[in-house]
Amino acid sequence: MQLSAPRLRRLQRSVALDGEALASALKTADRLGLVRPELIQNQYSLLARGDDQDVLPLVRSEGLACTSFSPLANGLLAGRYSNGERPAPGSRASVGSRSAHFLDDPATVAKLRQFDRVAEGQGVSPAGLALAWLLNHPVVTAPIVSVSKESQWQGIHEASTLKWTDALGELLDKVFSR
Repeated sequence: MQLSAPRLRRLQRSVALDGEALASALKTADRLGLVRPELIQNQYSLLARGDDQDVLPLVRSEGLACTSFSPLANGLLAGRYSNGERPAPGSRASVGSRSAHFLDDPATVAKLRQFDRVAEGQGVSPAGLALAWLLNHPVVTAPIVSVSKESQWQGIHEASTLKWTDALGELLDKVFSR
């Protein structure tokens, strides 16, 4: 895919690039002598791992920063919906395009329940464990969190203080394997 300079400038300010668009933007910037994108901001979480195959290897090899939005997958990784609860009308999860799909999938709900048990075994909330996974991810620079309630700071604190191990990372990879 060839990019024009105006299209590249729009991409430099955008989020949610797939691997092909990111590679093209980098190549075009180099070809035209323009500033290369330095940061990618995509949705990425234990439930949204599409970037594992193409985006994150490119981020790593090109030395880019990666900030992930929706690190709790609209509350699905915060333990809010693990027991069959449905999102309240108007909440992020009720309007999130993939949330209903995840909640209607018995295999995903089983993964969320197993994830909740792993978090409990670590002595942290599910939100704390999901954020800790991103904080300890070798390619993710930082998760983007939006705190709207005082109680949500707990997960951030837990994530930053959890003693991370490779074994815990491997366990989470098994829980959320495809």
